[in-house]
Amino acid sequence: MACSYSYPTSKDNEQDKIYFRSFLNNDLNGKKRSLENKAKTEKLLPDAHKLIGTRNISVCFTRTPKDERKEKEEIKTKFNKL
Repeated sequence: MACSYSYPTSKDNEQDKIYFRSFLNNDLNGKKRSLENKAKTEKLLPDAHKLIGTRNISVCFTRTPKDERKEKEEIKTKFNKL
């Protein structure tokens, strides 16, 4: 699963990924959420950013376009499953 650890200079064109894909609980893998991931989430997915707050959770992004309403529902559903 590719997450936005190096936005916006990622080698795998991470900057092209702007739609929500999933959450990654970094406490489970011993990593930390990057400042880049936090900034990208705050800019592109403010609802997800508010849900995450100060938790060590990254957002994984995709290039696959999504309907905004469906994306918001998916964010809430997947966050509640963390």
